[in-house]
This record gives sequence, C-alpha cells and structure tokens, in this order.
Amino acid sequence: EDIVKFMQGPLVEAQKDGGSNVYVFFDEINTSSSLSLFKSIVCDRYLLGNRLPENIKFIAAANPYAIVKQRPRSEEHVSGLAAGGPLVGQNAEPEALKNLLYRVHPLPETMLELCYDFGSLDPKVEVLYIEAMLFKMLDVEKVQPPIKSLKDSRGDKLRTTRFKDPFIRMMTILVSMSHEFIRNRENGTVSLRDVHRCIRLFNWFKKTLTQRNPYLAASDRLGPNDVLKHAAVLSLTHCYHSRLSDLREEFRALLTEVFNRNSAKGLHF
Repeated sequence: EDIVKFMQGPLVEAQKDGGSNVYVFFDEINTSSSLSLFKSIVCDRYLLGNRLPENIKFIAAANPYAIVKQRPRSEEHVSGLAAGGPLVGQNAEPEALKNLLYRVHPLPETMLELCYDFGSLDPKVEVLYIEAMLFKMLDVEKVQPPIKSLKDSRGDKLRTTRFKDPFIRMMTILVSMSHEFIRNRENGTVSLRDVHRCIRLFNWFKKTLTQRNPYLAASDRLGPNDVLKHAAVLSLTHCYHSRLSDLREEFRALLTEVFNRNSAKGLHF
C-alpha cells in the first residue's frame, strides 16, 4: 500500500506536458516482503496491471546477501530485539535468514540480471568523508579552521586529515578504527550511514549530559572536556560496540589504546 501510494507522485509528474524523465529511487528493496511488487514495477514496468509511462526511470539499491562467518556463543551476546515469529515479512523463514549479515530476501532472477555491484569506498577516501561529516555536523566548538594540506594522523597506517582540531582528529581516528574493526574482525558491514548515526548520538548525549550536569552533586559534575569524552564513548558504544558478539572486550581495549595513544601525543579533550 505504501509503495503504491508513493508511486502516485512520480506518475503525476511523468504525465505532465513536456515528457521530461522522472527518476525514482527505491532503497533496500530486498529487506521488504513486497519484492514481487518491486519486480513488477522496476522490471516489468507495471503497477496494479497498468503500464507505467516510459519516461519514468527506476534505480533500486539492495543490501548484499552476505553470510555471517562467526555467530555469538549464545543469545545473550546478540544485540537488538528477538522476534518470536518471522523476522522479515509474513512468509519469511527465520532458519534461512539467521546466518545472514542483513535480513534480506533473495532477489528474483529477473532482477539479478540487472544487478551491478558498486563495491564500497576506498578506506582512504572514506576517512576524508568521515572527517568532513564530523567537522560539519558534530556539535563541538572547532578550535581551528580546516587546512588544505593532508597529514597522517595515526602512526604507520595512513589516516589523512584536513583538520587541525584535536577533537575532530580524535573522533576521525576512533570512527574509522571502528569501521575497520567491524569489517575485519566481525566480518560485518558499515557505511557512512553509521557515521551519521554516531554523530547524531554524540550530539544527543552531549546535550543531555550538559543539561543534567547542574543537578549533580559537585563531586559528580563533569568538566567540558569530560562531557565530550563521555559523549564520544557512549555514541561509539551504541553505534558499534552494541553490534558486536564475542569481540566486545577486544573492541573496548582498542578504543582505550587509541584514547591513550593520542592523549599522549597532545590530543587532549
């Protein structure tokens, strides 16, 4: 019903005078139980038995059908909600889905013929995106403006950075390190969407901690730098640590190492 309703807008635009192309993007189509409807729209170009205008062009994105190589030892290690019935759609088979990195349905063969794997960002490029997002969206006072030159910011591994701000540099290292850990140790998948989520969580925790601070006992109140540190740890924990299974202790140790190493280099906050 939502898909049919969504299509009404593009249909109206496509039927206007001029016949300009109308582009429609469907995201994560294989997480939906309405794959047959998506197939009818995108591949067959029919909606509820009616032929769609030729000037409507469709682009769709699907999550990878990836198998998790390592499962948690018990349900206690699994983050998120446990469902008593099917996890995706009414006819989903939990047994067939439980080992998948994403809860996705197999794509119809007609769609498979049109699929193209765009891969993922190069790690060095991803770091540039991460630091740019942090500088733009993170609710902190930037003590120094961006600079044009590129510098290493993490030992023997190249971590290019365009910003002198110590907190932005620290968070760039922590977030990019978290992405590496999820991919290499957990065999998981992360994207810039996780960065955006982490930033939103950081801003919320920072605001909440700041508002609560005056009502705490004097001995429990946090200084400005401590608020930033608490918000950073909480946001990284909710965004990355909570999705791990048996590797949480290793992840915490790595976070601690990064904090200590960069604090020793003068990146105090």
